[in-house]
This record gives sequence, C-alpha cells and structure tokens, in this order.
Amino acid sequence: MSDIPLSLQGLLGVAMDKTQPQVETILATLKPDIVFFDFATWLPAITRPLGAKSICFSVINAATYALFLVPARKMAPDMNLEEPLQPPPGHPSSNVVIRAKDAPYIAPANSVSPILSIFKRVTGCFQECDAIAFRSCQEMERVYFDYVSQQYSKPVLLMRHLLPKTSASQLEEKYDKWLNKFKPGSIVYCAFGCQITLDLKQLQELVLGFELRGLPFLVALKPPEGFSTIEEALPEGFE
Repeated sequence: MSDIPLSLQGLLGVAMDKTQPQVETILATLKPDIVFFDFATWLPAITRPLGAKSICFSVINAATYALFLVPARKMAPDMNLEEPLQPPPGHPSSNVVIRAKDAPYIAPANSVSPILSIFKRVTGCFQECDAIAFRSCQEMERVYFDYVSQQYSKPVLLMRHLLPKTSASQLEEKYDKWLNKFKPGSIVYCAFGCQITLDLKQLQELVLGFELRGLPFLVALKPPEGFSTIEEALPEGFE
C-alpha cells in the first residue's frame, strides 16, 4: 500500500475483493476459530456461518481512527472543506487541531473519491467484525480506544507494541565506526516508516533543521517523488 498513490488506493480494495472466492474456499477447508483481517469488508460474512470470530486488526494508531474513521464523522460527496476541520462529535480530546491545508486530503471531492472509498471500506470492516484490535497499549491511547469502542459498539483488544528481536547481524563497518565516536543516547534518530514519502521541500527542510541543531543524527527516509536516491534530493552543500 505504501507504493500506491492515494488516487489509486481504491484499486487495492478492488484487487482484494477479487480474492473473496479463494479466501472463502480456504476458510471453509481450515475451519479456524478466529480470523484476523484488515481491509476486506466481506470477510465477517464468510466467518459467521463457519462459527469463527473475525477480528479487524489495525496497525494504525487508535488516535487516527478516533479522529478520522468513526461513524460520527459524516463523510459525504458534497461536504465542504470546512466540515473536516472539526473533530467528530464526542471526540475525547479538546486539543486536536486539523490544519486547513489538510482539509482536501480528508474531504472527498466527489462520489468516487478514493478518500470516501477508503472511509467506507475501513468503517465497514469495523462495523461488521466481532472485535477490533490495535497494536498499542492503554498507557498511550486509552481515551481513543474507549471512543472507538463506543462508536462501533465493539470490544477493543490491545496487542501492545511488538518489538523485534535484537538482530544478530553486524553493522556495516562505516556505520559502526561512526556510531562508536559518540556516547550512548547522544544521537538523534528520525524515521517516518515505509508509508510516508516527503516531498522535496519537506525533506530538505527536515535535514537542514537537524543540521542546524549541531547534533549527530541519522535520518531514514524514502526518496521524494522524481528522485531515485536520497543523495540526489539533499540540499546543495548539505553535510
């Protein structure tokens, strides 16, 4: 999904829908007790006759769902750009501010908008499943779990943050030497994950900001649109 632009993400759902017959055959053969899924609104209808529970598992944080993907946030093809700037009714935080420049990414422009399609698909999964699961913990997002649970009238299960095992492989020599020049805990590390691609200006402002701090840092980013490597996109004279 991270390699698909927003304008084409509706096609991902179409492709997944075409797997329904194969998935139905597999589940009928395996007869599982529980099925985890994330983007297939039709899956709960398959699991119910089998006596299996369906759990919609989200790797996106609960705060995002509570703000943008709950039934209380009315999404319609004709909504204006002012409506998405307000949190949905009953939202648990009074400090949330949605910037005006982000409104076009939230409000659907027409009835076939990929934003509207994604909203319907995700909320449909949450409405049809037996339970909702998040990769998070009570200490971080409890008020948002409670709000999502109330919105969908479903139990919310928490998977906590799954930490990978310590890698047994060795760092490349150049990185090992560089890291060993500094005290533990003294290097700034920044990563946005595989889903985020900054534009050229954002990337350059980010690395220049780190440079101005005068601290050692590592930044893990994807190249911006139109560039095959990060090095090509770095500001002139950047070190």
